Amino acid sequence: MSGLKQSGSPASKLSVSFFNAGNDKKVGGNKGVLVVGATGKTGKRIVEVLLKKGRKVTAGVRDLAKGEEALGKPGNKLSFLEVDVVADSPTTLAEKVTDYSAVICATGYSPSGPIDLLGPYKVDNKGTTKLAEALVAAGVPKMVLVSSLLTNGWAAGQGLNKNYIILNLFGGVLVAKNTAERKIMATTGLDWTIVRPGGLRESPPEGRVKYGKADTLFGGSISRYSVAEVCVAALDSKAASRKIVEIVSEGDAPKLTFEQGFASA
Repeated sequence: MSGLKQSGSPASKLSVSFFNAGNDKKVGGNKGVLVVGATGKTGKRIVEVLLKKGRKVTAGVRDLAKGEEALGKPGNKLSFLEVDVVADSPTTLAEKVTDYSAVICATGYSPSGPIDLLGPYKVDNKGTTKLAEALVAAGVPKMVLVSSLLTNGWAAGQGLNKNYIILNLFGGVLVAKNTAERKIMATTGLDWTIVRPGGLRESPPEGRVKYGKADTLFGGSISRYSVAEVCVAALDSKAASRKIVEIVSEGDAPKLTFEQGFASA
C-alpha cells in the first residue's frame, strides 16, 4: 500500500493533557497541513484547494485504499495517513499529528448503515475534542474546524428554528458540535479558527461569501468550494485567530478579501 501509514504503538513518554500539554515541545513542523476527514465531501474540496495553492498536504483517512480512490495517488505534494478520531487513542493521535504545521478538521458523523444515535457524540464531540487534545500535546500550532451554523442555536434564541430542530433529530449533531467547539475555545497552546458554514452545496460558488460573527447567521447556504477556500485562508490569517467565523453566500454580499472577511466576523 502506497502512502503513509502511521503506527499505532503507544508512546509511553508522551503526556496528553487537554489544558496543560505540549508547552515544552517543539511547536509546528515541516510535514505541511493535515486534513482529517479528507474523503468527506468538504474534506476533498479542502485538499483540492491546498494542492492548487502548492501546499504540502496529508490526507487523513480511515482507509488508505479508499483515500487514494477518492483523491488520487500520493505524489510530491500529497500523501496519506490513517487517522480515526474515534478509534485512535489520544496518545496514538498525538503521535500521528506530530510535526504538522496545521490541521484542518472536516470530520462529521455520516451513517453508512443503520443510524447510530450516538454517532454525533462519538465523532463530532468526543472525536473532535480528542483531536484537539492531540494537537496541543504534539505542539501543532493551528487547528481549523469545519462546524455548522446554529451549533449554539439554543443559547442564541434559535431553539425553534426548523433547521436547528431537524439537524438535532438524530443524535443531536449540533449539540455535539457545540460541546466540542467550547472545549476547543477553552484550550491553551492552540490557535484555532472555527468555520460555521450554512447548508452545504455541491454546486460551484454563486454570489459572494457573507461573513458573520458567532451566532448572527441563522440560515442560508454555501458551496463546499467556498468553504474550502475560507478554511485554507484561515490557516495563515491573523484576523481569523481564535475566532468563530460564520459564512453563507449571497449575491449582494460585500466584496471582501479573506482577511477583511475574517476581520469583520
